[in-house]
Amino acid sequence: MAITWETAATLLDRANLILNIESPLSFSGPMHVGIDLGTSDVVLMVLDSHGSPVAVFLEWAEVVRDGVVVDFIGAMEIVRRLIKKAENRLGVTISAASTSFPPGTDPRLSTNIIETIGLNVLSAMDEPSCVANLLQLDKTAVVDVGGGTTGTAVVQRGCVVFSDDEPTGGTHISLVIAGHFNISFEEAENRKRHSQGHDILRLA
Repeated sequence: MAITWETAATLLDRANLILNIESPLSFSGPMHVGIDLGTSDVVLMVLDSHGSPVAVFLEWAEVVRDGVVVDFIGAMEIVRRLIKKAENRLGVTISAASTSFPPGTDPRLSTNIIETIGLNVLSAMDEPSCVANLLQLDKTAVVDVGGGTTGTAVVQRGCVVFSDDEPTGGTHISLVIAGHFNISFEEAENRKRHSQGHDILRLA
């Protein structure tokens, strides 16, 4: 199902509004579940049959580093918690999910976690290609700056003709900020997320 940029922005706004909201929601019908294991966080999102978010849960974590799971047990526990929260909110049982992974890395980065906790993997695709396919892009490069890696997909005539991943992302930006200002990594991360008044753009 292809959508427009405007629709994508609206759906992301909706997802942000219900982020980590656990209050019960009357829900029935088909659903689509997506799980993303990132360097900085793990996200689970449930969409209804119209593609609108009905449950979104995020937990900050460091279970993945530069496209590699460094804490398998920790990742499993986080995904289990997020699934339980979504099930409690919607009054459903989640048995399957789709996932994504950095381009150029092994899809098992995500699929092993999902399968080990007892879910079926419906699909797995590299992250930039997910965006390219969803928006039906053509003659376009999709750049996904993650916490530990930056993925790029080049799309031509509706097909991904090139996809690659570089081991540089938001974490490395935080390290540069920390080194320049001689501050802790945690403070650098905070300045990056709330850059107003910190003049970090002059480092570019």
